Amino acid sequence: MKREKEANESKRQLYVLSLAAMLNDIGSHMVHASLPFFMVSVFHAGKELIGLLSAIGNACDLFSKSISGYLSDKLRKRKAFIVCGYFLSFLGKLGYTFSSFPFHAIISRAIERSGKIRDAPRDALIAESFPKRKRARAFGVLRAFDHAGAIIGSLLLIFMASNLNYRLLMLFASLFPLLSVLFVLLLAKERLPKFKRKKQKLTLRVFSREYRLFLLITFLFSLSYFDRSFLLLLIEEFKLPSFYIGLCYFVFIVTTPFSSMLIGKVGDKLGRKLAVTITYLLWPLTCTSALILNPLLLPTTFLLYGLQYGARDAIMRAFVYELSPSKWRATGISLYNLISGISVSVASLIAGSLWEFFSWQIAFTFSTLISLIAVVVFTFVM
Repeated sequence: MKREKEANESKRQLYVLSLAAMLNDIGSHMVHASLPFFMVSVFHAGKELIGLLSAIGNACDLFSKSISGYLSDKLRKRKAFIVCGYFLSFLGKLGYTFSSFPFHAIISRAIERSGKIRDAPRDALIAESFPKRKRARAFGVLRAFDHAGAIIGSLLLIFMASNLNYRLLMLFASLFPLLSVLFVLLLAKERLPKFKRKKQKLTLRVFSREYRLFLLITFLFSLSYFDRSFLLLLIEEFKLPSFYIGLCYFVFIVTTPFSSMLIGKVGDKLGRKLAVTITYLLWPLTCTSALILNPLLLPTTFLLYGLQYGARDAIMRAFVYELSPSKWRATGISLYNLISGISVSVASLIAGSLWEFFSWQIAFTFSTLISLIAVVVFTFVM
């Protein structure tokens, strides 16, 4: 009876947090799909400025993630970080509406991405609510709700893009993370495992050899993992009709929930390593498809990207959580996010520079080669 009650409470917690994530993602995907075009049309931004915008956003993303997990573990609080994260997401999206110069948009991007302080505490809260055999599937449910929000956001974007200007679209999108704030504040509950923490200085030695090795592989792989803005800019590069923006993004966000659920089951039943290897391989396939397919088949590239993106978030969270020591779970997730974020920021700068000064083909070929090297290293060394 007690176990059944605890199981029901765990499910309730999962769905509360997942619904909050879905609401936030409705607004986020409306913003992220239109942001590069907002920068080009309003501020006449070049590819290098868009790369800088992505890099700064990723830098704030990784900084907020890196400190939130440690502080959450130290203070034994999860909910406060989640609420604060959604509020920053609201403020950042609202800021785009009133941007008069590119610098204002960059500040808004920094604030919005700082909202990622919610991620590590939220992931730890979910992981602490489920036994190991159900953990990857729980993260799969979270990602499925995330992507359901993305689907709704994409449909709203398709409907509203022809009726509203970019500034009003940003204003509308900012309302959804505000709803997430209220949702978590009123319905989510703290639920941390009880244990006595010994006084222990936090160093890398606290983490296992496997965890540290995985961080190195993560850094290498993420050097290839540029921001999705560059995939969207292929639409402009190929001079495709404007409806391809909504079409490609819709293909991407429809694919991701399926991938999240599937990879979670693969990870729980066949092992984490196989699931991570599959996830890694999907990225060079995505880049290669853009290089070799007819431009009119660009939605195929977004289909592969959707499979990779959904799988990555679902399996990596479970994998990193289990590699981390029990007393530093959220910190382990934060450190992974920090290393990944640093590398992704560099990747966006590299991709923007290669595209601007050489060609988009050079940028995508570079990413393909680096990601394949990372797959080989993970397969034979990890």
